[in-house]
Amino acid sequence: MRRTLHLLTLALLFVAGQAMAVDRPTTKAGGPTSGKKYILVNAYNPTGYMSRTTWDGALYFLGESDSNYANYAMTAQQNDDGTWSFYLVAGTAQDGTDSLNYMALPDGYCNVNVKSVEPAKWTLADGDIDGYYKLIAGEGNTAATIGLAMHLNAGGQYFVISEETNGGTWYPDYAGGTIAAENDYGYEVDENGRAVMADQTSENWQFLEVESVEDYMARYAAYNSIKSFEDDYVGLTDYEDGFQATDDAVLAIYNSSDFDTANDPTTIANMISKKVALYELLEEAKAIEDADDDLTAAIATAQSEFASKTSADDVQAAIDALQQAIDDFKQGLGDITSKGTNMSFEDLSAQGGSETSSVAAPPVGWNAYVAGTQVTTAAEVKAAGIANWFGVNSDCNGEGKDGNVGFGLWTSGVPEFEISQTIEGLENGTYVVSAGLMVGANSSGSRRTTQRIFGNLNSTYFGSEGEYDEDILGQDEVFAYAGLTEPLTDTELQPLQVRAYVYDGTLTFGLRTNGDYTAAFRTSANGAGGDGWFKVDNFTIMSEGYNGDDAAAVANHYIDAVNQLLREDMQEELETEATTLVGNTGAITADTEQATINKAITDFYDLYKRMDECVEAYDELEEAVNEAYEAADEYEYYSGYSDYVATVDAIYENLEDKAYTAEEATEKIQELKDALEELKMTGLAVGEYLDIIQNGSFEDLSAQGNANSNGQANPPAGWDLYLNGTKVETLGDYTATGASMNWCAINQGDNIDVTDDEGNYYSQQPTDGSHLWGIWAQVMPEVQLSQTFTGLPAGTYTLSADVMVQWDWAGDGLTTQRLFANDYVVMWGTEDAYASNLPEDAKAAKAQDEANAESGADDLKLLNYAGYANTESYGVSGLLRPMSLTFGVDESGELTIGFRTNNIDSTGSASAQSGKGWFKVDHFQLHWDSEDVPSAITAPQTSANATLVGQTYFTVDGRQISKPQAGITIVKNLFSDGTVRTTKVLK
Repeated sequence: MRRTLHLLTLALLFVAGQAMAVDRPTTKAGGPTSGKKYILVNAYNPTGYMSRTTWDGALYFLGESDSNYANYAMTAQQNDDGTWSFYLVAGTAQDGTDSLNYMALPDGYCNVNVKSVEPAKWTLADGDIDGYYKLIAGEGNTAATIGLAMHLNAGGQYFVISEETNGGTWYPDYAGGTIAAENDYGYEVDENGRAVMADQTSENWQFLEVESVEDYMARYAAYNSIKSFEDDYVGLTDYEDGFQATDDAVLAIYNSSDFDTANDPTTIANMISKKVALYELLEEAKAIEDADDDLTAAIATAQSEFASKTSADDVQAAIDALQQAIDDFKQGLGDITSKGTNMSFEDLSAQGGSETSSVAAPPVGWNAYVAGTQVTTAAEVKAAGIANWFGVNSDCNGEGKDGNVGFGLWTSGVPEFEISQTIEGLENGTYVVSAGLMVGANSSGSRRTTQRIFGNLNSTYFGSEGEYDEDILGQDEVFAYAGLTEPLTDTELQPLQVRAYVYDGTLTFGLRTNGDYTAAFRTSANGAGGDGWFKVDNFTIMSEGYNGDDAAAVANHYIDAVNQLLREDMQEELETEATTLVGNTGAITADTEQATINKAITDFYDLYKRMDECVEAYDELEEAVNEAYEAADEYEYYSGYSDYVATVDAIYENLEDKAYTAEEATEKIQELKDALEELKMTGLAVGEYLDIIQNGSFEDLSAQGNANSNGQANPPAGWDLYLNGTKVETLGDYTATGASMNWCAINQGDNIDVTDDEGNYYSQQPTDGSHLWGIWAQVMPEVQLSQTFTGLPAGTYTLSADVMVQWDWAGDGLTTQRLFANDYVVMWGTEDAYASNLPEDAKAAKAQDEANAESGADDLKLLNYAGYANTESYGVSGLLRPMSLTFGVDESGELTIGFRTNNIDSTGSASAQSGKGWFKVDHFQLHWDSEDVPSAITAPQTSANATLVGQTYFTVDGRQISKPQAGITIVKNLFSDGTVRTTKVLK
């Protein structure tokens, strides 16, 4: 029925023959009613939702999803003198009455807030727009603003009154600007020296009851759509009838008495956007030269549909028909761009329909890969190490741009990255893939690395030949050079193209890059970061048919690459396969049959990849063998020396005999590492630091590409990382933990300038070497960084590390940061800092201490406190402070050491403070103090008649659980004589 009324209204408009314009939506013309609650809306920012800051009560506008406008609705109060006051109930006074906060601009403030405990008066005056009012400051506001109208600041967000004598923060920061004048001020002033506004729109306000907000905002969304449509399109020459028909249709919906706030704004926006899209497509089609009869007829049909159709579905059908005709015509000329998807990134649906300056999902139609692993969501992109920007926005321009937006990424350390899509079912031959690419320098220097456009096995690098180290580029691709120069820009897209040969009916094309600045013959990274970043747009593809020279060039590239690799060491069987294939393949020229060339490309490319993998694995194994022999010299007096050398010799002999596949060679590298750790264990001696902690000072960055990271990285080599109880092994595992990490990696820490209490000066954070590891998250998860050892001799040991717990910009970062070794724990702070948030492993240690004390086994406590506090000056500075923990290892010889934290603060609750619980750590060391096993871990003697009275259960990382779980469970057995015995249960 409602749609029938819409159509009836539309029919009446056509009969009348009158072109109407959209009217701005307003609320009651009578203004506020005393005693009722209202929020304010503004004519300049009509879709802003009123909000209020928590710290000074300032009023400002936010989007709906960020605003609690219903909580800030103010009660209107008309005063005896006809003025108005507006207040919120802030609480209850001691006498039981309401405590009120009034809207005012108090002395010393530059923006209007709801904080004053004294009433401020406002005069309501008619606004410049029907249904709107001006609020003129009166008594109770700062004297300099009395008589002036409340408006918005230039950002269109904060409620202000601009007055120079009132601090000047918003003066003359008017929404709508000021009137420029040739005087000392740079703007026109009135007789009182006040700036004159160029546009008074933001002085106009409406009073909206909370229950009216949804309807008002929906109507305003529809109004904005229609108003911009009328301003920009209605009346355009040659399109008058079609645009007017749509305008009449959307006005009929907008002006209907049963306007549907939930659906009609979207319906109106769709009708307008489709009609505009058809207009733009008609303009594109008419600009095509030498259109054939089919395209000409399609244009005429679309023009007729444009004039008569208004529904979104009907107009979309006309768009589809015309687009198909354009695509058919272009494909007849060799342009197959339409076979791709979202080639200019105009489809923003993957990022919610809006531009982004943060991290979004890959754009529609495109596949994204980080370090060879596909990422499909924004969370996966972030987990893969792209922390800053990944998405589509309009911050690009230049000759290579098409449409409104382009795609790009920026992060401090650009990983190996590819964005691509694939078209199948093509005729074999040459296809020219073109795009616009931004590679620009900044004030810190070049950011060019390996940015390139590729199609199948061909690629074109941004710069010129001679500007790249081809040894680093490798032979994976048949590369060419665009010869473009790197301007000082963040936005300019320059056109380049690659001649891509299709040999199997499939074309995969896109962009690749990484952060390896040495590949571009650069000697240092850009000081501002971003090496390897890019923006790209406007992919097009032209078919040129079969070109023998292009085909032969690809085949010969991989034949040459295979011949070059035959000079390197690899598996003998693979070497024989390559030699045979080379011997059986004749010369490839442009005159060779296409099928023969295509087979040669397939065979040699596959063989090259397998050979290259094997050569790289052999090189790495050879390096590992050399390091193993060097390590043997260091441990020649250990009892396991002979067995270790025998293992190394056997691996070396098989390597020399070329017996290993690539996979086997990689496995042998790990075998050498394991053998070295076993060797170290055979040389343990009382009174020495034990060289068994792997990467204890985090100088091995191999797990994160041998580069510092300010984002997420793989766990450091030698260490296990658990977040929220889930083990993290690769970047892709972060998402599964439920944690959102900002930084979790090795880097060089911060430069500091600190002298401690003992007069020692520090200029860097790492305490051993030049690197450390740390973790920071807006909301800190349960974190454990650990290593596990077996086969240790029983005795007493000391674990030490250097740890930073900081008082930073967000406040005191202390929660539960602690060093642990098996069941032993040392908390970073003082004992009284953990009255309500002692973690479960520390509680278990405390319970064991209490039980041990009762039985006399109290020579070594399981729960300890380092005793630090962040009140000291260098607690703020980021200084790492030493922590140590003395503990025992029993006859099992098992030991797990490491560090833990979470975001549970001293209240016992999860903290809302950013980064609460974060830390940095360095220089883990383990010392074997004596062979004496502390009585604290030696089971106290239970009396013969004692009975078991209770059990508590813990995971191996110290979390208390309700019952034994799969795997190993630590069981604390409490006996009737007070003794506690600890056992491990495997289920």
